[in-house]
Amino acid sequence: MPQGSIPRVEEPPRVLGFGDMVGARVRELRLFALFFLAGLLALVGLLIVLVALRGASPSEIVERLPRFVRWILRNPLSYFLAAVPYLLSIVGRSLRRAHRRGGARALAAAFATRVALPTAAIAALGLGYRAYRHEAPVPWSHDAEARNESGRAQNLFARDGKMRGMNLVAGRRLGEAALLPLLRDNVEWISITPFGWQERLAGTVIETNGEAGYWSESDSGIVELTRLAHARGMRVALKLHLWVTDGGHGGGGKLAEIDPGSPDGWRAWFASYRSFLLRYAALAESADVDLLMIGAELTRATTKHPGEWRALIAETRRAYHGPLTYAANWYEEAEGIEFWDLLDFIGVQAYYPLAERAGADRAELERGWAAPLATLERLHARWGKQVLFTEVGWKSTADGAVRPWEWPEDSSQLLSRVSTRAQADAYEAFFRAVWPRPWFAGAYFWKWYGRHERAGGTGDPDFTPQNKPAEAVLARGFAAAAEEAR
Repeated sequence: MPQGSIPRVEEPPRVLGFGDMVGARVRELRLFALFFLAGLLALVGLLIVLVALRGASPSEIVERLPRFVRWILRNPLSYFLAAVPYLLSIVGRSLRRAHRRGGARALAAAFATRVALPTAAIAALGLGYRAYRHEAPVPWSHDAEARNESGRAQNLFARDGKMRGMNLVAGRRLGEAALLPLLRDNVEWISITPFGWQERLAGTVIETNGEAGYWSESDSGIVELTRLAHARGMRVALKLHLWVTDGGHGGGGKLAEIDPGSPDGWRAWFASYRSFLLRYAALAESADVDLLMIGAELTRATTKHPGEWRALIAETRRAYHGPLTYAANWYEEAEGIEFWDLLDFIGVQAYYPLAERAGADRAELERGWAAPLATLERLHARWGKQVLFTEVGWKSTADGAVRPWEWPEDSSQLLSRVSTRAQADAYEAFFRAVWPRPWFAGAYFWKWYGRHERAGGTGDPDFTPQNKPAEAVLARGFAAAAEEAR
């Protein structure tokens, strides 16, 4: 020891008492609450920005702010996203402690083990999952002879009375050019879906979009899309649909199970639905919409309360003077409705299971239509009305025809393999088995996105046929059916 130096006395490590540990936990909980609240507020802000970009006015945003908050609080994914800032703060603090204790070398080691390696492992799992799910590219091309390059509808409906339709959705404003890919595929009817928002399955209040939803679902979007479609010789259907905001597609539970639970509750629900329906009936009349679908998939409401629907239809006829239908769920509802006599078509959301196994070939899918067609033919015979598929479609997955009603995002679809070939086979089977039926009034396929160049494509499991082999089948099917009707 050098002369004159003072010996360094190391202090023993401090032993944390119970109070210290409780205090540390309380501070950590406060930090978590702060970050979590900031994450939730950021999600609300993001929703507001997205809605504002779609053209909603400040008053519309303020009016629907409670709906945004309810949706976030009832969506499990929101809680994970809100926790991300706190998780990042944990990683950041651990890296800072490593640097304080051991300098740059310790920081590099901590970064490798706590950030780089987990990120690489997640990326490897993601690539492996992608390789498992995705198919090899399927060669396909458009049939030039089947396509309509004129830029206008050819009025194929006048030849055979069948609607060649597509359910169109557009988050942002579209111009006339967005309709050209539809026309090339011989699609001459588009269906637009404005939503009514109901808080719970047992709720009795239905709110409307106004200008706050997707552009194609907003009042101004409906009016402008109808004008653009008519300018190209196309026709427009307006399909009213409810969305239950407690999370999930359709949403948060099956629309079939909406039930206020008491006679008074049903009276309140029908009063609210009446306002919702008549509001859009007036809009459809003023916009010169060509077909109005007065509701969708409300099995308990339609089959248990036919009298109320008869009254609604009578009022709707006074507000809107075009043809009417209702979009009944394929499962039980279509057969249970007792007011088809008051409507112009028997509308069906036709997500029938056509196969029992993934990878079913085209012949098997055609046979799968036998039982549904027998049911639909009985409905036609009983009511004397043509049958219209208000929705029909299949995901681009190998098992898309097994459970067509499931969304690609559903947990049951996580291990389903992408197959654009299987989707194309389902379209082929439809045009062979269903389309030629004389009592069949046409179909609206689910679904078509407004920005065609970005939609669908190889590797996409979604319902859309855009930029997939099914798109070529669609164009050929619509064109061939028209040729046969000449």
